[in-house]
Amino acid sequence: MRKNQRLFRLFALVFLGFVVSVRAENDTAITWFPVVFYTPETGAGLGAGVVGTKRPNGRLGIPDTLSFVSFVTAQNQFFFLAVPEVYRGPWKFEMPMSYLNHPDDFYGVGAVNSEKDKDPYSAQGNALKPSVSHTVWKNLRAGVFFDTGWKKISDFNEDQHFGPSPIPGEEGGRTSGAGPTLEWDDRDNLFSPSKGGVYHLEVGRYRPGLGSDYRYNTFVLDTRRYVSFFPSKVLAFQAVFERRTGDVPFYEWPRLENLRGIIENRYRDENSLLIQTEYRFPLKKRLSGVAFGGAGSVWGKSPWRFQDVKPAGGGGLRYALNEREKINLRVDLGFSADGANVYVRMLESF
Repeated sequence: MRKNQRLFRLFALVFLGFVVSVRAENDTAITWFPVVFYTPETGAGLGAGVVGTKRPNGRLGIPDTLSFVSFVTAQNQFFFLAVPEVYRGPWKFEMPMSYLNHPDDFYGVGAVNSEKDKDPYSAQGNALKPSVSHTVWKNLRAGVFFDTGWKKISDFNEDQHFGPSPIPGEEGGRTSGAGPTLEWDDRDNLFSPSKGGVYHLEVGRYRPGLGSDYRYNTFVLDTRRYVSFFPSKVLAFQAVFERRTGDVPFYEWPRLENLRGIIENRYRDENSLLIQTEYRFPLKKRLSGVAFGGAGSVWGKSPWRFQDVKPAGGGGLRYALNEREKINLRVDLGFSADGANVYVRMLESF
């Protein structure tokens, strides 16, 4: 409980400091949007999201940003996420932080399951991931990150949900790890790029010596590319590979988290790979549209299998809440063999 209180104080100080600094500058903007939704697990949900941007001393180029979203539900569940990102000369500082008290589902391990395998449980926890990087050549940055989080898992029957053999993480606990990062970023805009790309690599080691209850390794490669053709039309591409080995808690296993149309917590295992593309085009004034499609899969120690690939696709609309910074409110409808899913979010999917 004391750790949670300290983390919340840190959240509040960072958020307050950013807001104060935003008000102190002329070249700033605060864009907000309401969060309204309903699911059978949570009931009605209500909250708000904010994206703040500022350019200290009126400088041009990449702005400092703070993305924030929070909501509560009729079942007294709560979610909070804040991502401050600050640029100072060749340095980049980032610190995603979150707290949740929210239901989740466990379908088992691997790429094959059915709706009848779904077992709900409750998750409560927090996470903090500060990182710092420095430009080493042109648009290439090298840095380090520290990742720590705590989870409490409850409201499940051990035999029904996790089987007779214990699975790491079924009792929750703390994860803490650190490692190097390498990133090439030549996008022309942080929020809705039309050209360039970002290629991010990070390798982590989670160990008791860093405060972790679990010992495991992580590898993440996230590549994104944007190509502009004709006025205001963009093709966006993303490929993400993630691998985690060792004593990994089940809630930290790689999943197909950003593949719209796929239930993001349905498939999880030691490895995940997803590839997707999106066509973005203007419609009228602040309104634009997108069409997207992709596929992904998860697998463990057994070889990757083509028949386990999960395709998905769909379309959506964008409304420019901040035309200068290209901050969009997006509504997407994604389809897959799992069914149809609606997504209402701030900022682009990738």
